[in-house]
Amino acid sequence: MNTEAIKRFSPIALQASPVELAQRDGWDVVLGYEGEKSGPWLVDLSHRSKFDIQSRVLDTVTIFGKPVPGTPGECMPVEGWLVNRMNRTQAALWDLDAHEPGPPVKELFATETTDGQCLLALVGDNLPRVMEKLTRLDCFPPGKATPFLIQGPAVHIPMQVVIFERGSVGIVLMAFSRGYGQAVADAIMGSCREFPIRPGGEKRFTEAFASFGG
Repeated sequence: MNTEAIKRFSPIALQASPVELAQRDGWDVVLGYEGEKSGPWLVDLSHRSKFDIQSRVLDTVTIFGKPVPGTPGECMPVEGWLVNRMNRTQAALWDLDAHEPGPPVKELFATETTDGQCLLALVGDNLPRVMEKLTRLDCFPPGKATPFLIQGPAVHIPMQVVIFERGSVGIVLMAFSRGYGQAVADAIMGSCREFPIRPGGEKRFTEAFASFGG
């Protein structure tokens, strides 16, 4: 089957004019929007590959030679991917910098969830204050090493939330069911008057992620 002929769409439309686009694995990817100034920005990463890994012996699974994190809530960046330990038998795997379709390790048993899940990134400063508007989850506990995973409701939707933090630059990733995509994006965009959130292209995330050694 010719995968190049398959057109794939994000369920999220951010209200801004794209100024730079790329074609990737059937997706139209917005690299930049008109009028991007100061953040925080909301970036749609729903086109990035995502996988669900389930195994009764998950502690024996390795990705690029590194074991899956052993404790629920732990995250491991590896070779442009992020591995999130969810529970005893389940982990999530997200492409944050690899841009390659398919699981990163051929021997890995994984179910692709790319088209069924949205992935949004909040990028910029003041993210603790922003997240207070979106969820009752304790997203920034003092002294906790990042990145880490929290599972629970944000804007009343079950989500996987991953927190990155470094000085004035921060990243919050949110993965959730595709059907909630536009409603969640609209809720986030309208959530914070004191720190207005603006649409951001993929480059906003890529630059921020690079500052974390991604």
